[in-house]
Amino acid sequence: MTTIKDLSDAKLLHSLAACRDCSDVQRLQNELTRTIRELQAQVRELEAQNRELQEAQRALKRSRNRYAELYDGAPIGYVSLNSEGVIRDINMAGATMLGRERTHLVGSPLRRYVAPEDQSTLLTHLKGCLQQDQAMAELTLLTSTGDRLAVQLASRKTFTHDAEEVRYLTALTDLTERMRTDALQRQWAAIVESSDDAILGKTLDGVITGWNAGAERLFGYAADEAIGRPISFIIPPERQAEDLEILMKIGQGQRVDHYETERLGKDGRRIAISLTVSPLQDEQGRIMGASTIARDITARKAAEQQLKERDAFAKKVLMSSLNGLYIYDVKVGRDVFINAQCTELTGYTLEDLQSLSGKDFFNLFHPDDQGRIIAHFKALLDTANGETLEIEYRIRTADGRWIWCISRDAVFAREADGSVLQIIGTFLDITERKRAEELRLEYDRRKDEFLAMLGHELRNPLMPIRNAVHIQRKFGASEPKLIWACEVIDRQVTQLIRLVDDLLDVSRIVQGKLALKKTPVELAAVIAQAVETARPFVEARRHALTIFIPEDPIQVEGDSVRLVQVVSNLLNNAAKYTSEGGRIWLTLTRENGEAVVSVRDTGEGIPGKLLPHLFTPFTQAERTLDRAQGGLGLGLTIVKRIVELHGGWVEAESGGSGRGSEFIVRLPLYPDV
Repeated sequence: MTTIKDLSDAKLLHSLAACRDCSDVQRLQNELTRTIRELQAQVRELEAQNRELQEAQRALKRSRNRYAELYDGAPIGYVSLNSEGVIRDINMAGATMLGRERTHLVGSPLRRYVAPEDQSTLLTHLKGCLQQDQAMAELTLLTSTGDRLAVQLASRKTFTHDAEEVRYLTALTDLTERMRTDALQRQWAAIVESSDDAILGKTLDGVITGWNAGAERLFGYAADEAIGRPISFIIPPERQAEDLEILMKIGQGQRVDHYETERLGKDGRRIAISLTVSPLQDEQGRIMGASTIARDITARKAAEQQLKERDAFAKKVLMSSLNGLYIYDVKVGRDVFINAQCTELTGYTLEDLQSLSGKDFFNLFHPDDQGRIIAHFKALLDTANGETLEIEYRIRTADGRWIWCISRDAVFAREADGSVLQIIGTFLDITERKRAEELRLEYDRRKDEFLAMLGHELRNPLMPIRNAVHIQRKFGASEPKLIWACEVIDRQVTQLIRLVDDLLDVSRIVQGKLALKKTPVELAAVIAQAVETARPFVEARRHALTIFIPEDPIQVEGDSVRLVQVVSNLLNNAAKYTSEGGRIWLTLTRENGEAVVSVRDTGEGIPGKLLPHLFTPFTQAERTLDRAQGGLGLGLTIVKRIVELHGGWVEAESGGSGRGSEFIVRLPLYPDV
């Protein structure tokens, strides 16, 4: 059927001209109407198809936009390469990885941005993708800043639309985080493997999944002997329930810290260990197993047992000691331990002492001793470990008696900061000793009083005797026997006066009544007077006396009379203990701001055992019968005390018996000199 759309205008006019009558026109009109209706239907169909096409175009555009968003917004870099490896397109993530603009990258070969050592890797990767349609590789890219970026290439072979050219669609994945994670995992694995502790993993059913070198050393099983086996094979039979309880806690998300138990080694021995067990979780937080750290505490347990036994032994020793023993806690302010002897000496039990408040406890000590006890306690807080301090004090016993005690105290324990925590002390009842000392002191006091009285009483009749001798000499000078008797009496009276003077001086020294009249004193004059005093005795024994005095004056501040007494006593002492015809040297020098007086002789010397006691009252060397004039042994005691009152000191030296001796006096020089 011919339609209007198939006819040109010329054909239409030809058809109209061919119509011969009205019927033909009518028929033509009908045909025209039908054609128009068909045409209208086709127009509507075309319009519908056009709308569908427009909608498809809009959908395609939206799809392309979504693809572009996905392409550019993807966290993975995407690169399209041609068969030569030249970049045809690259998304934003890929450009960011390389640190360059996309326009700069498109048209450039990818190898330009690959590290030199990985150029062959890229070439091998593209060849592999060409042959196998896809390939993967890892290499290093160089960014615009010179940084190196490790990436993974995942490439797939494609073709252009006309299938004439090969393309590679390559995904770039940044491996930095993965490599960091891998390195961290390797580090942790190395730590676990090199740990001295046994580290093992197990499932919630108790099956071993991990076993490090520490576990091999501790239990004796190699990893391949342990992994896959239930943990129960190293647990003693009586402790099997422990692991079930631990796994139950792990399943509830709990952690077990420092649980002390025992496990079995491959050789059958029991190993004391401390366990720390933690839950292992997967990425969803579900508990999938347990990690166990086992530490060998065999040595520590043995040390603890040894310490416990030692403590028990020490306590037994302390309790059985004959001395009173106590441990005082500084923080709580009371005794925390006393032994049986302590209770026996004082009558107090530990409970009795701990029931007393600080003030009540302190009042157990005698009021006159409390100040010294406080000072003693403060000194203890500053002592070093091992240092012992001693104190004597009085304490009131449970039955109300005051007893004297001697305590020796030391630091027993310290805090972490070094401060004293506890003090240990031992004490002994010295009441009887104190009473004996009091009796001795009373005896010494009475003895000193007696000596003083004796000195005065003896001195009183001596002067009349001497006066009577002088009168007898005056009126009986012609009688030889009478003259001899007077000389004997006078000589003995002089000796008695010297002995009495020594007794009086010692009495004054003991009572602290020896007073000095100090003035600037020239020691050369002192020595001259002393020599004059001792000369008769020295000459009587035919000694050679050599004196050395420097030309420069040497002055001290002192009592000239007493200093003459010191030097003359030393000269008399030298003459007394030197055989007749011996030698004596008297020397005065200046050394290091001191005046030094030395008396040296060739006498019988001083035995070594006597040297420490030489200046003690009534001390003498053994005398032979010809030493009847030996005296009372007070001369050196008086010398020592007089010298000390002058701020000086005296010492004696000797090579031993028969090798002579030397006495050296040192006195501080007068300040103005």
